[in-house]
This record gives sequence, C-alpha cells and structure tokens, in this order.
Amino acid sequence: MSIDTIPQKTCGMCQMETPNTLFGNYLYPTAKEIMEEQQNKTWFAQEIDVAGDIHDYRHNMTQEQFALISTTLQLFVETEQVVGNIWEIISSWFPHSEIEGACTQIAAMEKSVHAFFYQKMSDELNIDPETIASNQKLVIELNNKLTMLKQIMSNVEQATTPTERSLVLFTVSLIEQVVLFSNFAMLKSFRANGNSLIPNTITGVNFVVQDRLLSA
Repeated sequence: MSIDTIPQKTCGMCQMETPNTLFGNYLYPTAKEIMEEQQNKTWFAQEIDVAGDIHDYRHNMTQEQFALISTTLQLFVETEQVVGNIWEIISSWFPHSEIEGACTQIAAMEKSVHAFFYQKMSDELNIDPETIASNQKLVIELNNKLTMLKQIMSNVEQATTPTERSLVLFTVSLIEQVVLFSNFAMLKSFRANGNSLIPNTITGVNFVVQDRLLSA
C-alpha cells in the first residue's frame, strides 16, 4: 500500500491533511524510536530508596541547602504534572501513530513516574509546606514559575495555528532545557566536587535526565 492510498485525516483546526500511519508506513521513524527507547528505559519511583538519603538531608546539609531542595521538589511536582498535560495535548496535534505514541509515552513518564518520584522525596523528608512558606524569596520564585507554567498551559489549549503551536513547542523545550536542567545541576552538585551526599536521590535524578534527553 502506498502512502497515497492511506486514508487521510484532518488535523483539528489547523486543516492540515496528514496520513494515518496505523498500517505500518511510518513517516516519522525518529518518533517511533523515541517511543520505543522510552519504553525500554522505563523505571518506577518505588525503585528509588529515597529514605536512604534522609540522614544526609537532616544532618549533613545546611538549613539553606535543605530549604532550596525542599522548594525545588515542590516546583518539580507541579512542573511534571503540567508538562505531562502539555505533551498529551501536543499528541493530538499530529495524527500520526508514531508521534502520538512518543508524546503519550513521554506524558506518562512525566505524570506517573517523575512527579511521583519528587513527591516521594517530599513525603519521605516530611516537608511541611508552611516551613517552605517561611522562606519568602524562594516562595516568590516558585510562584512566578508556576504562574508562567499556567499561562503556557492556557496557550497550549488555545493554540490552533502552526505559528502558535511552534511557539508552544519552543516554550516547552525552554522549560525542559533551562528551568529543569538548571535545577538538576543544583541537585547533582551534592555528588560532585568532592561531595558524596544523597546518592539515591541523584540516581533518580539521573533517570529523569535520561528521559529528558529522549524528549529533547
């Protein structure tokens, strides 16, 4: 069967005719590879023994370091949920089975693995939101980032033209590569430059970074 004979499918309001590739004619093999690689590298939050790092958090960090990590965890939980929702919407923009598969696989990892890994850390550390709220500077930064994410989510839901959707994709990439990776670097610094703290947490972070590189 040639591509010309494959039933055509309209891409929502953008009015782009695109082939439905459910018959094995993959137009985007890279997307299929991303989906399969993510499936091969699937991991679960319950695999990470975050409790094993509690001594480091409680006794080998300064109050400032612990406050920074506590606030970062709250940001990560919210961010992963929102970014997962964005990927689910993006998957509907491209009615190709391989692109839909890649986007939904990424979204599932964001919402059901990454978010739960960070929440597990927060739970194990018994982080009190009121304690975090006492650090006004960090709270302001957190609220600013969450406000930005909510605006992006609103833009995603309203994006219909190729230009609007390209802007959304660029913004999501910016979040992934700048906001999240800068915080990853902060966390990983506790296992660098002679430091040997929180090894289990960093294992989980490395897994998240591995997933991020697939969707980059």
